[in-house]
Amino acid sequence: MPGFNDYAEDKILDHAIGGITWTAPTTYLALWIGDPTETGAGGAEVSAIGTAYVRVAPTYSAASGGSITNSADIDYPQATAGYGTVTHGLLADNVTPGGGNPIMYGPLTNQKTIDQDDQFRVLTGDLVCTLD
Repeated sequence: MPGFNDYAEDKILDHAIGGITWTAPTTYLALWIGDPTETGAGGAEVSAIGTAYVRVAPTYSAASGGSITNSADIDYPQATAGYGTVTHGLLADNVTPGGGNPIMYGPLTNQKTIDQDDQFRVLTGDLVCTLD
């Protein structure tokens, strides 16, 4: 994921430079149709209504060389209805679809259309978050 959202940028700057404490939240990977943008208001999160979609909390390896990756597969429930074409991922600080603050976002390397009975999966090491 190449970009922090505006909310996280402010929190990181306040913490690193402004001396304001910020406890890193548990993050949940949200699947997005369209670009969520830095505000998290673009595109649309996959609907949780009738699809069995939920946000999933990744586990991470230790950061190295300015990046961090997921240390285990990220498995979503089998879709009970189609999601549409997933184009982006967004890390948020709340498990509830549509809730919380956006932390980081980015386009998927390969967009994926999720139909009924499909399961979205991010393999170990494929979620890459970088700081440059």
